[in-house]
Amino acid sequence: MGAVVCWSALALQAMPPKEVPESENSLLWEISGNGLEEVSYLYGTIHVRDSRAFRFGDSVMTALDRCEAIVLELLPDDLRQSGMDMDLYLRDSSLHDLLAPADAQLLDSLLLARSGIGLEAVKKLKPIFVAVTLSTGSLRQDRAVTVDEFLYAEARKRDIRGIALEEVEEQLDALATMSLQQQAETLMETARNIDKYDSLINQMVESYAAGDLLELSRVLDEASAQLEDSVFMNALFSERNTVMTERVAALVHKQPSFVAVGAGHLPGEEGLLQLLRAEGFHVRPILATYQLEPPPTPPQTSYTEFRSEEGRFVIRTPDRPIEQLQSVPTPDGEMIDVHIFATTDIAQGLSFLLTYSDIPGMQTNTRQRLEASVQKALDALGATVVQSEFVQQGDRSVIEFRGEFTGGGGSLRGRSVASDGRLYQLMAINPTASVDTAGVTDFFGSFRILPKK
Repeated sequence: MGAVVCWSALALQAMPPKEVPESENSLLWEISGNGLEEVSYLYGTIHVRDSRAFRFGDSVMTALDRCEAIVLELLPDDLRQSGMDMDLYLRDSSLHDLLAPADAQLLDSLLLARSGIGLEAVKKLKPIFVAVTLSTGSLRQDRAVTVDEFLYAEARKRDIRGIALEEVEEQLDALATMSLQQQAETLMETARNIDKYDSLINQMVESYAAGDLLELSRVLDEASAQLEDSVFMNALFSERNTVMTERVAALVHKQPSFVAVGAGHLPGEEGLLQLLRAEGFHVRPILATYQLEPPPTPPQTSYTEFRSEEGRFVIRTPDRPIEQLQSVPTPDGEMIDVHIFATTDIAQGLSFLLTYSDIPGMQTNTRQRLEASVQKALDALGATVVQSEFVQQGDRSVIEFRGEFTGGGGSLRGRSVASDGRLYQLMAINPTASVDTAGVTDFFGSFRILPKK
């Protein structure tokens, strides 16, 4: 769902083999020399929401305080405002077209067991994103943000400005060098060996938490052994590292900067450490004296009002929704545009969807059409209805419904509304627990349809 799969997590699971000398076993590095008047810093991050990864070395925040800019691969604000989520999806096919029936069955069973959501719910996602989701499924999800997002928030509190090292399109171009069939093979390699990858990724987080770049590199090498596509690896690492180095070199000459990129980009002959040295910079490790305890979990998410003039609705959400547009066929064979708004409350493990579409003939057989829309939504998510109630509210027809996921544990709450020829559908989803939270109540209670202008 919307906010939830940042593909750069892949960069930490697809590293080429790298040697890390014992003397350079650090995540934090000082950049000096080459005409710099003030030092800058390079820090290796990890794109997870596991609290173990938040045990920063004692020098990290001190280094951040000394800088005027924080430089990330992508800024969180840019990700929210971009159309990146549209590139997560298969356009003219589904995972069923890319996987053998037996593989699809294995993947469906694994997804149900781990998240309560089956293959039908993710069948339009590109295989590599499903693979990343699978491979990180055993990690704790007890932080509201990733390490990168946390550092960015800390920088903004200090009025340190943010700079993006790359553009979203550049990362997507690197990903595009891996064919869909290769992505599908990687997905099934992950699924067939999920116990091994669960162990490796937890080792990776523990190594990162200890600030041990040497051990982290060893674990990543083992995890990425199945990726032998040199074109993809070159695009994902070598080419990107070269461009990153050029941009970092220019930025640190403008102001003291805290550069935070995936730790997989640091070591090796083609890593940022050696490439910056080749540019004439002095790059030295800053070894932690001790590891700080993770910062406290932030308070419960605050929901704020979101308004869509075109959609003619107002609703309160935990974050600004990402909007998508999809064309889908009706039972009569007509194509209609479905506007999709997706957002998440990561702290509560909730995903929210709001869709609307103008459906020809919605004013006739309205109840049957609403019931069909509810069933279609539940089928797509691999859920079954446990409660459904039809209500006529003046000229609006409404179905309030609840569902649960196959295998138990997860739940959803939904509402379908027919108003003036337009179908609205709201859903709150928790794949592992109850959906009855204050945030969900706020989401549904705040929904209002605006009058036509």
